[in-house]
Order: sequence, then structure tokens, then C-alpha cells
Amino acid sequence: MRRSILALAAAVAVAPAAVQANGLELSLSDDIAEIGYIGETDALGMGRGQVFGSVLFNNDDDIIGSVGLRSINRVSPSLNAFVGVKGYAGKLDDIDQEIGAIGIGAGVGVGLASQIPLQVVGSVHWAPSILSFADADGVQEFEVRLEGQLTPTAAAFIGYRWLEIELDDWRRDYEPADEVLFGVRLGF
Repeated sequence: MRRSILALAAAVAVAPAAVQANGLELSLSDDIAEIGYIGETDALGMGRGQVFGSVLFNNDDDIIGSVGLRSINRVSPSLNAFVGVKGYAGKLDDIDQEIGAIGIGAGVGVGLASQIPLQVVGSVHWAPSILSFADADGVQEFEVRLEGQLTPTAAAFIGYRWLEIELDDWRRDYEPADEVLFGVRLGF
């Protein structure tokens, strides 16, 4: 598992060299913190797409890394939709389990008319048991947030994130994240 986490960290570190950087994001709640990177895929020949990676850790000393790729379609000036893939690798320390999974995802962003550019963004990701590894038997993730673009290179958001992991040897599912989040995204 340590190799998986190191490979994930290396992928996040190498990603800025392969794409035009977009920004860093930090999300916080009382029990979890997540730091992530988002980059445009123009340099890869995939217009209107993004690569992303993040590391999430919580009060139970769980650490979960993720990397992904999504294609974005601007449906109208105030509506964006995306589809993509997302990989997970992590160590659930409190219950001594290791996880890995590859999932599919979709989402939508709806712009709101206001003085500060606002957008409601929702996304779901799902990794079935056939694409789950180690102690994982499936992963489901849901996030919704209200984002405000404060400057051309800075945004703030508030939202809710739920992450559930089905485990092979457990009678109930494990939820490393089920929180209201606050965060910022800084572009460069």
C-alpha cells in the first residue's frame, strides 16, 4: 500500500509538468482536511478537460489519495457538465484497512447571477467492486458546493462531501468523510 500512496504522490507531483497548471485547493472541516491540485489538459491534446489529484486525511489518521481526469462540456454560458474517471488509494488507519479503486464520475456546475460570480457544483463518483482492490469492495462519493470567484485567481467555497467505502471484511460501510467543508482555490 505504501507503494500505491507513493505512486499517487508522484503522479500528483509530475502532473504540473504535463499540463498547464490551474491551481491548488484546500478544503477543511472539524474532522478532515484535503489539499489538491487541478490542471488544464490543453498540453495533453485534450481540450476542455482537467487532471486533478488530492490527499485527504482525517482525525482517525486515515489518508486517502486520489487522481483523476475529466472532460468538460460547456452546455451554455451558465451550465457546465463533466464526465471522468477517478482513482483512489489509501490507508484507513483506525480500522487497519488498505483500499484502492478506480471509479467513474459525472457532475454539473450551474452559474448564478450575482455581483460576485457564484456557481453551484455537484459531482458523484462510483467505483464498483470489480474495480476495487485491497480491502475495498466499492467506493461512493458525493459532493455539492457553492463557489464564489473572489478574484480572477482566487475562489472560496462552502459545501458538503460524503465518501463511503465498502470493505470486504466489515459488516457496515466506512465513511472517512461526511462533513460540511469550507475551502479556497488559488490559481497560478
